[in-house]
Amino acid sequence: MRAVILAAGYGTRMQRDVDADTTGRYRHLSGVPKPLLPVAGAPLASHWIAALEELGRLKEPVPVDEVVVVVNAANRARFERWRDGLATSFKVNLVCDGASSNESRPGAIACMALGVGDNTASDVLFIGGDTLFPAEFRLSEFLSAVHRELTADPRSCHVVSVPCPTEEVSRRGIIEIDETRRIVGFKEKPQPSETSSRLQCPCFYFIPAASLSHLTSYLAHHPSLAERDATGLLVADLAQRERVVAHPAPSRYDVGSLASYLQCCRELEAAEVGDGRPASS
Repeated sequence: MRAVILAAGYGTRMQRDVDADTTGRYRHLSGVPKPLLPVAGAPLASHWIAALEELGRLKEPVPVDEVVVVVNAANRARFERWRDGLATSFKVNLVCDGASSNESRPGAIACMALGVGDNTASDVLFIGGDTLFPAEFRLSEFLSAVHRELTADPRSCHVVSVPCPTEEVSRRGIIEIDETRRIVGFKEKPQPSETSSRLQCPCFYFIPAASLSHLTSYLAHHPSLAERDATGLLVADLAQRERVVAHPAPSRYDVGSLASYLQCCRELEAAEVGDGRPASS
């Protein structure tokens, strides 16, 4: 299995918040890519590296043999220094999307395809580089459930569903599921009155090798940046072509603003003090 971490964003909202802070307490965060922001003693992306490394120690359900981190040209050197300081049992490779500004970015779905490259023979776990889950979420349990589903349907795709407060529905990608947890509908940032669902779908997707061709097909038919930058639109497209199953998680941390970053830090630091477990393990 391969893991692809999407880390090519520019964190414009986070940077605006840091620039607007008059206390100066967060000046050290200026210019730091969100996946490299310090969270509970380690860069955010390093928590995912630790969780993926744990899969290898457990030897189940399927260990990761390679991690690909998709970065932009502006931050590539920072990620190279981070990568060079890692000690892992698997390869960690960087792939650059070639963009040097937010305006020239190819979009997150295009970055997913860059992370896959020519290697379409491996199942892929896609991870948003600004996302973490609380300590209650267990990556090994998620993947074990995925592989049980794959036994029945080798083409099935898998995502995580998280409760969404009504006041945030219009800012999220909302999925609608049936009694088997299959996705039967998707709405990108709807008004709360447009759907009864209160489940959001963060960028955390397992796509088996048998279904990876849908990624290339989607990009071929959706050329605009708006269509290529909202990963939930890919989920909506997949749900029309394959069985896409939503696996519940209690919550997630979306490190998009300074406020959400600070909340993530507080809660994960408190959780680690409580039980000593890394985030998203």
